[in-house]
Amino acid sequence: MRWIAEAGVDDLTRLSLLGMAGYYTWTSAAHPGQLDLARRITELTPAGEGVTSVVRAMNQNFRTILEGGSSVVITHPAGVADMPFDLRLIGSLQAVMPADREGMLDAAAEMVRDCRAEGRLGRMPHAMAVLAIAQLMDGRHPAARDATAEGLSLAADMGQPVWRGYLAGVRAWLAAVAGAEEEYAALAAEARRHSEASKSFPSRCWAEYAEALLELGRGRYEVMLDGMDRAMSGACRHAFIWRYAWPDYVEAAVRAGTPERAREALRQHAEWAGSTGQPGPLAVQHRARALMAGEDGAEREYKRALELHLRHEQPFDQARTQLVYGEWLRRQQRRGEARGHLEAAMKAFDRLGAAPWSARAAGELRAAGVSVTSGGAGDLLATLTPQELQVVRLAVTGASNREIAAQLFLSPRTVASHLYKAFPKLGVASRAELGRLGITPGDR
Repeated sequence: MRWIAEAGVDDLTRLSLLGMAGYYTWTSAAHPGQLDLARRITELTPAGEGVTSVVRAMNQNFRTILEGGSSVVITHPAGVADMPFDLRLIGSLQAVMPADREGMLDAAAEMVRDCRAEGRLGRMPHAMAVLAIAQLMDGRHPAARDATAEGLSLAADMGQPVWRGYLAGVRAWLAAVAGAEEEYAALAAEARRHSEASKSFPSRCWAEYAEALLELGRGRYEVMLDGMDRAMSGACRHAFIWRYAWPDYVEAAVRAGTPERAREALRQHAEWAGSTGQPGPLAVQHRARALMAGEDGAEREYKRALELHLRHEQPFDQARTQLVYGEWLRRQQRRGEARGHLEAAMKAFDRLGAAPWSARAAGELRAAGVSVTSGGAGDLLATLTPQELQVVRLAVTGASNREIAAQLFLSPRTVASHLYKAFPKLGVASRAELGRLGITPGDR
């Protein structure tokens, strides 16, 4: 490793090599010498100002994560906007640590624009992966699906299996939330395959997180908890993304009737959320506390969560808070209050294409005395299976069966079959008639 620090190259190239060394040390599957290597890279990274200080902070963050602690990446100081692409990539990815969604979105979008303007197609899959993660973190699921589709196609064309696996893992997460089980299974298998081949954990970690959310959406809480226990103690145990998954673990434990199992996850998430100072993670923390609280303290936590959601909108997280709060209100026999939250949650899930979550909200609404019928487009869409819903949302954009198949990892024949089954449910006879229903591909 010392050769990087002493290499006969200019300072900026040397810093880029040290930054990439830190990144690849962190992203490699867990191994006995990993932490020692991260510490050595940190020691070799010089102190200084500008780009030097950024690279040192990045490598210190990787070391801190591998040591098991929380980490909040520094804001890039002025004058380093022209950093090499590799350093911009790492810095953008590290924005997940302080939950800096806006910063990550801006940086990722800028990288994509630069790649397009400069014709750097070989860099596009990298930039599209960061953009898709930023969009996912911001609750922009339809946009993230578009980004992963483009990134996967480019990664295949460019012969970049590592980034194809990374994008497949992120796309598997989106498919799991949508309840598209066939698509999830194909993507998760691809992500795990690339992870094993490259001995790199990110793609596998996303596939394992996707599996957890799929099981949570199915209501298989014990299976979800056991799977997360294995994932968080396995080759991906040092992945930072588990901090975002801890509240899901809490919800599953509460619903499984074993809340004590989630106490450590709740504590760890509270430590991280507090360190960020960001309203998004803090809102989710209050939701998790509400689930764990007794009847006297739950409502206070739910209301605080909703207040924080208003300070930084994240549609999926906010809808999940409204869903569990609505469920709690219904159990308290406060059906009138419950309906407003449940209706808002169902509509948000519909817009995001999160079919299992929408169905759960619809079920709660019926239990609260609301007749959820097939009167509008949203209700009609609720009659579709998750895979049919995804196909229909893409069909209204004018995409051909072959184009839809490529995006959803299906065959054109399977796409045609899903449309054939969906048309009668929607009361239409052809693609052309979908437009009159007011169905949209989803919020961007």
